Amino acid sequence: MQLEHVACYLCGESRSEPWARESGYSMVKCLNCGLVYLNPRPLLSDIDAAARTGMHRLDRGVLRMVGRHSSLKVDEFCQKTSALFPQEELRSEPCRWLDIGAGFGELLEALDVLVASGSELLGLEPCEAKVKWCQSRGIPVTSAELRDISGEFTHVSLVNVFSHLPDPVEFFEGLRIRLKPRGQLLLATGNAGDIPRSEFPGSLYLPDHLSFSGEGHMRAILDKAGYKVIAMQRYRAGVTGENRLVGHLKNLARKSLRRPAVPLRIDENSRFRFLWIRAERCA
Repeated sequence: MQLEHVACYLCGESRSEPWARESGYSMVKCLNCGLVYLNPRPLLSDIDAAARTGMHRLDRGVLRMVGRHSSLKVDEFCQKTSALFPQEELRSEPCRWLDIGAGFGELLEALDVLVASGSELLGLEPCEAKVKWCQSRGIPVTSAELRDISGEFTHVSLVNVFSHLPDPVEFFEGLRIRLKPRGQLLLATGNAGDIPRSEFPGSLYLPDHLSFSGEGHMRAILDKAGYKVIAMQRYRAGVTGENRLVGHLKNLARKSLRRPAVPLRIDENSRFRFLWIRAERCA
């Protein structure tokens, strides 16, 4: 597969140092701002194709990133969304909420019990298998492009989507016009840009992930794109028994291919956190 070299999308710096290597791909750390990003990376056309199929080509074989619906995520998303958006606020009047990268619709299911009656919920998802699953169960998720969706929204969310965006600054700048004045943005991502690889739990899933930011990077990106951070919640990572078993099996496969294993346990001293961020569109 053809790869292209890119500069840091946040500050434009081309100088970097190695941060991690996995499955034949390299993550580097910008020597100017510290952003961690995939370099070289697949062409944009290949990134788009992988988003639709959930299949990423590796140096040997493919990485399948489709997953499945999780009721645990519905409960988690309900709790974490409520921590940033109090129920009395969400229930005060109907909203028009767009969830980008909706996956199997877990956030939309959570929102369905949180927002006011009469609200309009819509999810965009490029992965064809996920869209088909959602539509078969009546969850309002479509494979349409953002440019094909009409009207403005009171809220837009991207949960575990940020690290898959080729250029988040450009994306959020374009997203501003789809939010009403003082419209609300909900983001969930990790802070891997603030820590060394040794403190990141588990696999990096390259090349599915294109960059890792830290708290300062997120604030800088949103400020540059025309948003004001209202609140930020930080959550420690956890590894379930199921994830640990899957990770163990993957490490056995890596060993057979003479690749280094990845850590499966969360070091209690690790500074890795999941960030849930509420931001507002500036006037």
